[in-house]
Amino acid sequence: MARVGDRFCRSEPRARAREYVSGLVAGLERKNGWTLAERAGEVCPNGMQRLLRKADWDIGGVRDDVRGYVVEHLGDPDGVLIADETGFLKKGVKCRDRHFTPYDEHEVMPKCGWEIGCEVAV
Repeated sequence: MARVGDRFCRSEPRARAREYVSGLVAGLERKNGWTLAERAGEVCPNGMQRLLRKADWDIGGVRDDVRGYVVEHLGDPDGVLIADETGFLKKGVKCRDRHFTPYDEHEVMPKCGWEIGCEVAV
């Protein structure tokens, strides 16, 4: 966070971003707004969602800083970055009952062969 800390105007979003990133790299079984908030000691995910949706911070600057870090530590002059959309099954009993949130994709996943909730990651 030392590299990107100056990209946050206020200390509160900076601290929340630190907790958010710590949660992403932690060994949590599931990583979503609720689990990241709980790991940070918060009672609900509202603060994490506010960080991602409304907080005032230099998103492009953070992106550039993270890219610089990756290039410095993982870069290879002959390397190629390949990114694809990967779908994965949603966990939990509600998925099989087709109770979806507005943010879920409804797709037929090749793994199981039926329409279920899935998340798409890049």
